[in-house]
Amino acid sequence: MVDDRRIEQNIKKILTECCGVQENENVLILSDINQDQYINEKIFEMVKECGANPAIMVMPVSVPGKNLPHLINIISKESDLIIATTTTSVYHAEGLRKACSEGKARLLTISECNRNTFLDGGISADFKNIEKIVKSVSEKYEQGKKIRYNTPGGTSITADISDRPAKMNTGICDKKGMMVGIPTIEVFIAPNEESVNGHIVCDVSCSGGIGIIEDPIHLDVENGRVVNISGGKQAKQLSELLKREENSSVYQIAELAIGLNPNCNITGIINEDEGKYGTCHMALGSNASFGGVNPAPIHIDMVQNSPTINIDDEELCSNGRLTGIDYNF
Repeated sequence: MVDDRRIEQNIKKILTECCGVQENENVLILSDINQDQYINEKIFEMVKECGANPAIMVMPVSVPGKNLPHLINIISKESDLIIATTTTSVYHAEGLRKACSEGKARLLTISECNRNTFLDGGISADFKNIEKIVKSVSEKYEQGKKIRYNTPGGTSITADISDRPAKMNTGICDKKGMMVGIPTIEVFIAPNEESVNGHIVCDVSCSGGIGIIEDPIHLDVENGRVVNISGGKQAKQLSELLKREENSSVYQIAELAIGLNPNCNITGIINEDEGKYGTCHMALGSNASFGGVNPAPIHIDMVQNSPTINIDDEELCSNGRLTGIDYNF
């Protein structure tokens, strides 16, 4: 039986605490044909209760990072708030980025969401309280020059992050131009592209339809690009996904990040998994929307457990636990 009351409470939390929806704002609920319309209808009803003007647009399912239909881009620019309830991530779509940077919009993505997303897990976090912790971590990334990731699973990556802007997902999306995912809470950065070297072992989950990892995916990285992928059937699945694009830019290490939401669970839904406190994630493909120079056609996130992260000569976290930041979740 669906817990309508709890779902409505958490949607209201998103609209008021996270998005600060105001009367007469134009709110676009962007969905796709695979999404449960119950979710869209509930958000529609709650937006109306806030005194704003909701509209639902349903499009074909999009590959993460791909351009969206032209009509979506036009209407996005005329929106005050875009809430994306799509079954795949549209966070890195160029049209939505332009709606926020050139238009008047702000973007909240609830990628891969289902009814459970609004019942438990990351959605129950105290976003306002965690915001200051996220800002402190972001400052470390912003000021850093060299970064190193190691995990018990075998990841060992070094990169240069100097002169690259650190980005945050705090769950707060109340100002024009903001682009925020929820329930993920994270700090992420686009490393200088050719500086990334080492080995990545994806052992938690992977976007692009791959889900929870059953057999770790191994990726060798040289001068910023993946040169070899090995492992089991999911490694083959990732290899085939990248090969289909017929574009070498998809092999670029685009992002280095840390999850900071203590309420997130590992579910196979990337927007929940990548935000879990105690994990890190790295991405392949596009980073042009957050400070990089690689405009690839897709963006694939890979989550790993219990990272130890060092920025310059300072340890930021050890085995997934923050050590360089005061925090109280």
